[in-house]
Amino acid sequence: ILYQRGGANEMDAVYTFPHRSFQEYLAASYFRRDANAVLDYFEEHCAETGVELEDESWQYIAAHLGKTDPDRWREVVVLLGGMKSLKDSDPVWSLLEELIEAGDGEYTSQHQAWGMRLAAEILADSLDRSNLKRKKLRTFETIQQTLPDLLGTTDLPARERAAMGNYLAEIGDPRPEVHGVDVMPFCLVPKGEFWMGRVENDGDAGEGLKESPAGNYDLSYDYWISQHPVSVAQFRAFIEAEKIDYEYPYYLREPDNTPMVSMTQPEAIQFCDWLTQRWQSSGMLSKHWRVTLPNEPEWEKAARGGEQVLVEPLICTAKDNAFEVLELTATMQSNEAPLRVYADGDEATDEQANYGRNIDSVSAIGVYPAGASPYGCHDLSGNVWEWTRSEKSEYPFPEVGSKAWEEQEAKELSDCVLRGGAFSRFQNGVRCAFRASYGPGTRSYGVGFRVILSPLTLTVDNSER
Repeated sequence: ILYQRGGANEMDAVYTFPHRSFQEYLAASYFRRDANAVLDYFEEHCAETGVELEDESWQYIAAHLGKTDPDRWREVVVLLGGMKSLKDSDPVWSLLEELIEAGDGEYTSQHQAWGMRLAAEILADSLDRSNLKRKKLRTFETIQQTLPDLLGTTDLPARERAAMGNYLAEIGDPRPEVHGVDVMPFCLVPKGEFWMGRVENDGDAGEGLKESPAGNYDLSYDYWISQHPVSVAQFRAFIEAEKIDYEYPYYLREPDNTPMVSMTQPEAIQFCDWLTQRWQSSGMLSKHWRVTLPNEPEWEKAARGGEQVLVEPLICTAKDNAFEVLELTATMQSNEAPLRVYADGDEATDEQANYGRNIDSVSAIGVYPAGASPYGCHDLSGNVWEWTRSEKSEYPFPEVGSKAWEEQEAKELSDCVLRGGAFSRFQNGVRCAFRASYGPGTRSYGVGFRVILSPLTLTVDNSER
């Protein structure tokens, strides 16, 4: 039937399968069925393929192809790992060793990153990780400990880093700052003026900005803001500690290292109150400070930076017991972009933020370090919307400490401001000045929260509202 359909005559006819996934499946099946034939082929055609057999094993060939030509071979390697593991997993562990092998200068950092990426997928999807013997345990731990560092590099595209974050969650993310509340990193935001609201470069940015007249606003106190949104693991720790019968437990089964989503604003406040009590009772936080949600100015300054910013971000945890020691030798400098549109500058790209469905879901903490704000905060543009403690109202925001400010802070919320945009928003919806609002009892997959630490005297107690 196919005769003479692939070319002008029989000699130049080309036959192929129309679906690439079927080609990949057949290639993996051939690897599995006759590894010696594969080795013979590459030995015979080394001049054409550029692959010289340094190690006569199918694992070496598969790993080499996956690392050096992932666009063509990645799915073949992953399928091969799954097929081989069905009967005997030992050869697949040898494949993992080849994938993570540096190769004495044979591979670039990008090649090695791809090897780790493929190893992570095979490990997460196809191998039993319980009761590992010493050699396999070393391979497992090498992959587990290396993946977090790769999340923050540019050796892999953001989509691949996000996938790697999910595999890391499956095999067990070792980062304490992702799981533990007591080692949650906070970024210092020094007091001073900053630009709040729409800027000229926002252009035609939609309804969310038209109501926001801009200008300088003075936040006359230092505060700390969490470097990342609160994770699933951290929110689950709160639910379990308080023995709360959480109404939507399936959200707690999302990957541990991703932002917690679909909590209401009062539930986020409840988390803050629990953390305040936990840290105060253990001596990690003074009675004069509290954990709460940021208000609009606090959130926006953390994203855009003040007129002056730190030369280097200052980041610490509750265990460091340093939140009140603010007379630190932190050097300040002028903000190069005080009117920035996004947290990291005036342009948004797929490598800097999770937006516009470039990932199409929330992404793990640490995937977008290139999009960090001047103070070191991640994911202020994109990934998830974030609750604030502010009721939606007209600008300008009242002066700190004034009667109008106290009234604004104490308002009973009916239309609560969200900031930050989400993975499903396009560029206009992840800008520093963009505002949205929900009723505080609303749940949405794209809404999470981060917390701040601020002096109690500068925070109206709204825990009863």
